[in-house]
Amino acid sequence: MLCGVALWSVVVSWPVVVFPTPLALFSDGPGRFEALFGGEPLQSSATIMTPWGETSTHTFRVTELGGTAIVSYWEYPLGRASPRQMLDSAVDAGSRAAQGEVREKRTISLNGISGVEILMDLPPRSTLRARFFIVDNRLYYVAFVSASDSFSDRAERFFTSFRILRTHAHGSALGRR
Repeated sequence: MLCGVALWSVVVSWPVVVFPTPLALFSDGPGRFEALFGGEPLQSSATIMTPWGETSTHTFRVTELGGTAIVSYWEYPLGRASPRQMLDSAVDAGSRAAQGEVREKRTISLNGISGVEILMDLPPRSTLRARFFIVDNRLYYVAFVSASDSFSDRAERFFTSFRILRTHAHGSALGRR
């Protein structure tokens, strides 16, 4: 019996190695984007109220060992707000909804499309890194939530893989660099 207990304790204490799902390119035709995800994204849609009226959001997310990768997009009514107002509203509404605190905010560019990247502390101890881009009246939200303060190589590959597939009618509403 002692041998059985000893064997069980070795099996229980043996390190478990979990291999992550390989990153695969996911493309969404209606959303006009592509990105590398660690598995097939869970897709959802919802109607939300914005300061400029109702809009539909479309979200694609994969949760894996290093955190959660998210791409979401939604349309704002043309002419009701400037691109900067839409962008600032999205960042503010997101931080309020998540009860987070924006730690860093900087201007970025994606193939000539201007955007904003934020780093946000989320309760109780998570970190969100998010990028926002506006093309015409469509806002793209690309984010990764990590349980730690650092982001894995997989998170970086997710961010750098994100592409907007087609140029919209007027290019970037925030301007090209």
